[in-house]
Amino acid sequence: MKRLVIAFIILSLFAFYFVSGAEDTKSDTSKATTVTVPEVSQDVPTKGYACLEAKIKNQSSFSLEQAIFGAIALGYQKPLIDKIGAEKRSNDVCWPASSCDVKTTAQVALAYSRAGQANENIISWLEARKGGAVGLTWYLEIDITDHTPSTCTVSYDSTQKEISILGDMKIGSGASTGCFTPSVSGYWLRISDSCLDKKFTVSCKKDFVTTLLYEKVGGIVYISSETHNAGADATTTEQVNAKCFKNAQGCDYEGSLWAALVLTHLKKDINDVVPYLRAMAEDSPQYFPSSFLYFVVPTQDQYGEIVQRQHSSKFWEIIGSPYKKFYDTSLAILALDRSSNPRTEVAQAKKYLEGAQSKDGCWNARDNIVDTSFILFSGWPRAAAQGGGGGGGGSLCSAVSGASCETDKSACISAGGKELSNQCLKAREFCCSVKVPTQSCTGAKGFNCKENEECLGTRLDISNSGICCSIECSPKVERETCPSSGELKGTCRSGCGDNEEQSSQFTCSGGTVCCLEKGKAGPGANWFLIIILILLIILVIVAIVYRDKIRVAWFSWRHGVKTSPVTRGPPPAPVMATRPGPRPPGYPRPMARPPFRPRTVEKDKEMEETFKKLKEMGSS
Repeated sequence: MKRLVIAFIILSLFAFYFVSGAEDTKSDTSKATTVTVPEVSQDVPTKGYACLEAKIKNQSSFSLEQAIFGAIALGYQKPLIDKIGAEKRSNDVCWPASSCDVKTTAQVALAYSRAGQANENIISWLEARKGGAVGLTWYLEIDITDHTPSTCTVSYDSTQKEISILGDMKIGSGASTGCFTPSVSGYWLRISDSCLDKKFTVSCKKDFVTTLLYEKVGGIVYISSETHNAGADATTTEQVNAKCFKNAQGCDYEGSLWAALVLTHLKKDINDVVPYLRAMAEDSPQYFPSSFLYFVVPTQDQYGEIVQRQHSSKFWEIIGSPYKKFYDTSLAILALDRSSNPRTEVAQAKKYLEGAQSKDGCWNARDNIVDTSFILFSGWPRAAAQGGGGGGGGSLCSAVSGASCETDKSACISAGGKELSNQCLKAREFCCSVKVPTQSCTGAKGFNCKENEECLGTRLDISNSGICCSIECSPKVERETCPSSGELKGTCRSGCGDNEEQSSQFTCSGGTVCCLEKGKAGPGANWFLIIILILLIILVIVAIVYRDKIRVAWFSWRHGVKTSPVTRGPPPAPVMATRPGPRPPGYPRPMARPPFRPRTVEKDKEMEETFKKLKEMGSS
């Protein structure tokens, strides 16, 4: 009986754990895992460059894409530069001549930089293609540092608005006229579309923090990377600055991704394009936007997005990608390998590429010249050949005594150095005339975030400092659980639409709520697992009720004992007493009959042994 009770408890706990645990299947990618990756042979890039140079030498004609990527990998190669020049629009500095799109022109700017060709006019053309990004809703957030009520003044143009902030940091009175209306959640001031070009100056009676937030219509709310702190009666300034790169038809998302990457590589500021790239990423997943975003403004969420998309710790191939796996893998390596800290995912991908390399040294999933060029530039970059025309830099930085490749220009200047024209192989690096000492997070005027905190600003690339944030860290907010796919697909919004209802089961960050289709907002249940749990309980109850029979059956099966019913013979015939008659003469006298004794039936020895053992087992 004790064993049955213990079995029941174990089964119940297991079933409960299985049901409850099945609801949370998301893996936590925030924990680091140590993976040993074999070293990649140095023959891989050697064979790759030899194969690429041989194909370019032996091929008589090239497509524009082949010429661009070949020049990005090798630098100046006359047939490639000639092909690129032939495809330029005659009266403009854009490519191709037929359409002049942002993406191709940005790629040419990078190719010309690598080949030592002048690209200043190309960069100017790209920057002139910037325009206001449409389809975004903007909010102004004002928080009092000690989370107590206060009064703030927001000024723009010649207007001043006095706004009260409540104890729960919701907006009180004074926010329903002019450029502002309260958001649906009540925590922010929605900026009207007609005021997006204005500059807002904020002052409060207590210490406060301001920042801007934005969301795609009906989408996720994003927090700006810039947050401003000020003391009582001091001021902060916020201004919406959201742009995209436009073609003739309007904002071009893929073109904006490439323009942002190339201009970042060329040390140009493109922070005003980041809100558009982030907000529209979910609409164009086939272009692998997280890799571009991590290259431009590295954040932990973009890093996690890239890592989750790696196939079997080997390569990347995005669903719907028009460029196939070697192109996508090159994008991921280019993004993840941007810092001096080695990434396990990059090492794994390079090991995969070693095995995928053909015998001649090239790679080919879509185009052998394009694939090989992009892989080499991303994974094994080398100094590019320089041609005439200027604007492409000089020799390697390592050739200059005492110089080093750095990522922080201000740190270089503070160390007494200056920027040189010599090349660095890693993206986003520049050549500093001196070696910059390794900075601490405090020395870089940053803040070290603890394990239970998160960075709301920009993460500074400081070696061995954990998470170093450009602004103060804040306690981690509850992770979003609003489902993004499946039958219960939901969206985090500031307020739910007419055909939606708010779900109390799921959570969102940033003061938003999880909106599900009406009729689906109730708590979900895994009925299959619940039915299994019920059946297990029924089986245990049946086992308790018929425990005696189960004991006998179990013991018989375990010890190989066979039982059969006890059979008895027929009862003896009754003896009729008769009176003895006269004996004939000479007849012998009969012997005395033995006294009658009742017949006893032998017990079944096997059955007796069985019940004896069962009795002993029951008493224990």
